[in-house]
Amino acid sequence: MGYVIVGNSAAGITAAGTLRRLEPKARITVVDSDQHGAYARCMIPDVVAGKADLNGILFRSTEFYQELNIELAHDRVVSVHPDKHLVKLAAGQELGYQRLLLASGSRPVKPQVEGMNLSGVLNLRTYADASSLAVLAEKSRRAVVLGGGMVGLKGALALRKKGLPRVTILMKSNRLLNRQLPPEAAELLERELTLAGVTIIRGINPKSISGLGEQVHTVVFENGRELLADIVLVAKGVRPNAEMIKDAGGLADRGVRVNDYLQTSLTDVYAAGDCIEVTDAVTGRKAPAGLWPLAVEQGRYAAFNMAGQRQKYPPPVAAMNAVQFGDLALISVGPVDYPGDEVYTFGPRNRLYRRLVFRGGCLVSAVFTGEVEKSGLYTWLIRSGRRVTDTLRSKMVAGTLTAADLALSR
Repeated sequence: MGYVIVGNSAAGITAAGTLRRLEPKARITVVDSDQHGAYARCMIPDVVAGKADLNGILFRSTEFYQELNIELAHDRVVSVHPDKHLVKLAAGQELGYQRLLLASGSRPVKPQVEGMNLSGVLNLRTYADASSLAVLAEKSRRAVVLGGGMVGLKGALALRKKGLPRVTILMKSNRLLNRQLPPEAAELLERELTLAGVTIIRGINPKSISGLGEQVHTVVFENGRELLADIVLVAKGVRPNAEMIKDAGGLADRGVRVNDYLQTSLTDVYAAGDCIEVTDAVTGRKAPAGLWPLAVEQGRYAAFNMAGQRQKYPPPVAAMNAVQFGDLALISVGPVDYPGDEVYTFGPRNRLYRRLVFRGGCLVSAVFTGEVEKSGLYTWLIRSGRRVTDTLRSKMVAGTLTAADLALSR
């Protein structure tokens, strides 16, 4: 029987490797519906920009599976049968399991907008998406990006690097990354994108997308304005792939529900990565957390628990991003809109900005641009929920906090 893992990205591949170390003789099967292998999704904008190919973003080769004696099935799971301890694949095969891990990730949200099925309307979630976008960009001049989130911004910059003269971001919010950045940091980011040649239109949604024949041609705004487009990149967020658990009778809300040991409500079925809900360390609320480092961490914890070595998964900080836009390094940790009783800001000055929010003596949110080298210390403080002494707070506000300061204050 052994272990079956559905998904071959950060959570799934980490779980597979960890299980092999814990269970040298167990049968481990990874089911992957993506034919391109285990690649870093965060790097697919580089494929669009022409800076990387598939080999440049792979983080596991075929030798990895061979060396660890892990079976890799390139197929899609169509149903889970917890009463029989088996999964059914699209090709008709049935795989029995002792423990099952669902690491099925998430998929792009499809807005209810007329014209979404036209040729040239694309997502940026997989290598196949990025490859198609790169090919189309070779013969295009104008792109419209729907959404001002992380994927939309990375996609817009990638298209500019590819050489498109006109790239426009269309977003409903009045500021970029409104869930990750306060207004001052968002303004720095907007300035960086503008310098890169990206146009930003805020406060409006598309009404429809029209085409010439089957090819996209125009994006029509809610106010009647029209914008010509050879490419429409849809980046309106993602939705956890929780249907398999729901269809099998398991519990899921915004994502798959798991307990402190990453077990689902189904017997011997675990879940990790983008498909699950986590309990945020700051707010205590349930929320999806589609972050690569958290998926790796969850894959490791899930493997230990599947192997019977119970380890409680500590609540993570669900709102966390670290990214580089042009020359602007940016890190945001913790909910940016969380109410605090102490808020300290520095800047913006050139590309430098720092914002710290404290509540009840604990750091609950931190945003850095420019100088981000020490952000890991602040991330640890937020996740640990540790109360901060006056001395530590002074050093944090001044930007002089060191790892030694944290060690000495324990």
